Amino acid sequence: MSGIRASGTIIRQDAFESEGSVVAVSSINRMAMVCGGLISGLFALSIPLHCYQQAAGVTLVSACAGSGLGFALAMITRTPKPLFIYAWLAAAALTFLPLFRAWPPGDSFDVTPWRGAPDILFNYFDFLRGGVFLLAMPYPFAALGMHGPDPLPTENQDRSAPKTQIPPETAAESGRHIE
Repeated sequence: MSGIRASGTIIRQDAFESEGSVVAVSSINRMAMVCGGLISGLFALSIPLHCYQQAAGVTLVSACAGSGLGFALAMITRTPKPLFIYAWLAAAALTFLPLFRAWPPGDSFDVTPWRGAPDILFNYFDFLRGGVFLLAMPYPFAALGMHGPDPLPTENQDRSAPKTQIPPETAAESGRHIE
């Protein structure tokens, strides 16, 4: 990992150095810690509800699905080919399947709240699935996504594009040869 210090922030260039993608490591790590802490807080609610075994499975699957969504969206930012973009969009759509099918199973019958607890706690697994899914998505997207303008195509990459005509007065001023 190559690092330079610019105004107190450590900067790294990721594995795609040729594309010039520069990401602030400290802000990504901070975001990962905040999201991880919030996921841990959501999971910790399962202890007083006496459903931590089912909540562990739901948390694990939802975190994997959310991370998969973040990864698929990051790969969309990295590919210039429309076919691959649509393939990654399909992969991103598939990550919503555990949310729609409520898988792994965790139901209101698995929750045993304390006496006098609000009835909304019976929806704990629905809240856990959605919350963990959304909190797991930003880190892979921020760490792997290409955040910036699209790179300009080189001459070798884009042969089908029409050549631009340079007006004679501009070409004469710049010293370029007119075809």
